[in-house]
Amino acid sequence: MTNNIIDELSWRKLIKDISNSEKVLTAQKLQKAIYCGFDPTNDSLHLGNLIQILLLRRFALFGFQSLAVIGGATAMIGDPSGKSQERNLLSQEQLKNNIKGISKQLSSLINQQEFSDLNPLDLIRDFKILNNHDYQHLEMVFKSINPNAQYKDSLITILKELPLPLQELNLSEQDLTELYQGLNLNVNYLKQQAKLADLNFHQLLKYLNTWIAAWKEFCQLAWGQTKSTKVKDIKILNNSDWLSNFKLFDFLRDVAKDFNVNQMLSKEMVAKRLETGISYTEFSYMVLQGYDFYHLYTKENCYLQSGGSDQWGNITAGLDLIHRKIGAESQAAGLTINLLTKSNGEKFGKSEKGAIFLSEAKTSTYELYQFLFNQEDKDLEKLFASLTFFDQKQIAFISQLHRKNPTLRIGQKVLAATLTIFVHQLPGYFKALKITNALFNNEIHQLTTSEILSIFKDVPTIKQTSDETLIAILVNHKICNSKRQVRELIHDQAIVVNGQKITDENLVISKKAAINQQITLIKKGKRNYYLVFHQ
Repeated sequence: MTNNIIDELSWRKLIKDISNSEKVLTAQKLQKAIYCGFDPTNDSLHLGNLIQILLLRRFALFGFQSLAVIGGATAMIGDPSGKSQERNLLSQEQLKNNIKGISKQLSSLINQQEFSDLNPLDLIRDFKILNNHDYQHLEMVFKSINPNAQYKDSLITILKELPLPLQELNLSEQDLTELYQGLNLNVNYLKQQAKLADLNFHQLLKYLNTWIAAWKEFCQLAWGQTKSTKVKDIKILNNSDWLSNFKLFDFLRDVAKDFNVNQMLSKEMVAKRLETGISYTEFSYMVLQGYDFYHLYTKENCYLQSGGSDQWGNITAGLDLIHRKIGAESQAAGLTINLLTKSNGEKFGKSEKGAIFLSEAKTSTYELYQFLFNQEDKDLEKLFASLTFFDQKQIAFISQLHRKNPTLRIGQKVLAATLTIFVHQLPGYFKALKITNALFNNEIHQLTTSEILSIFKDVPTIKQTSDETLIAILVNHKICNSKRQVRELIHDQAIVVNGQKITDENLVISKKAAINQQITLIKKGKRNYYLVFHQ
């Protein structure tokens, strides 16, 4: 980490506009507050919001008091920034639901999570880190009142199967050790795993604590935090708490009179809309957001506002208001962050299906992990700089290791692991790996019904009330044109049922043979999936 926040953001190439660098550095020295606003236009934030969430963490690591402000009041108006048409106004009920969802999400995302509730046996069981037989044996030994030393050899074998952070990269022992050193992870975890056979039985019983400690350390790396780092908890506020108290005439007299209409019309966000038209409702948005900054400046010692690349007009409106109210001694400053784009110019954060949400209910941990895993090699360094807390040396080391053998996709795996942990914590990452490994190894039966549905929620579905042959299902539901086509696909091993390639033309799809006796997953060819629901 650099000595000041400006240098930190500069090498990461995050800054687009900044009003006054000296005032930003003064705010850092005085440990003042910074705020960023989040519009509750949905009940979940998306990957595009993540860069601002991470920004609040970055400022907090430099001693700032970071504030995440939910636009409970301004969302009733609608921000015209970056929009060519008037937004549809949200109902009170929609807005209330969105605020509730985003508040809960921000609380989880922006403040360091406690790891005291991570039970290693629960993680191993829930996410199939070991097979059932090994887990049951491990559980028996560790939950026994008087563990028997006769289990030492079998215990060593099982404990060696527990993966440490980044071992899924399949690196050589030397490369993995160097990666640990490059990322400032404790290499003693690797050494202790390699020397499990040298531990006595009592020491082996304590190894699960060592294993979970290694993962906790990796989680702290994803959060940009070390044991010695002290960070102020980020506050979550709602601008409805102060804006809704205003009476119309009081607001017009005490706030709106300090805004110059000519200046407002010259702002890019308004000027672009003049051709197509803009309502007074949206036109007044910058007045409300400008007052937010003034309120936070006077009540929360908030000297800085940050925003996306389209927020410069709103931010400077707030700076102007503070200057008029406070005078020349105002220490307020603002900055905007570059829009994160890929090398092909596309905005980062959207898949073919649309936005990647940070809510597991909208985008599963597996989908998030796979989205990150599928990023192009040429975008990796930019994504690491923008979306992780790795420093320049660490990013250079990961990139160098990645270039040695790009087919291993080392960079993508580290990026996916780091961000999945940041968004969904360690259990979410283990879940994503569990699903990834089950699909890759055709072991879909290892997954729960809810996990399967989270992956294949958009595929065609079939309701089955009685047993039918595979051929009948595929033909009757027009998945195949004829029985002959089905037989040809089976002959070519192009039909897979619950992860198994089918060779039997007379196979019956039944509830008894279904996954959890609930669903059957049929795959035709490489990409076509169908879910059978057994009633």
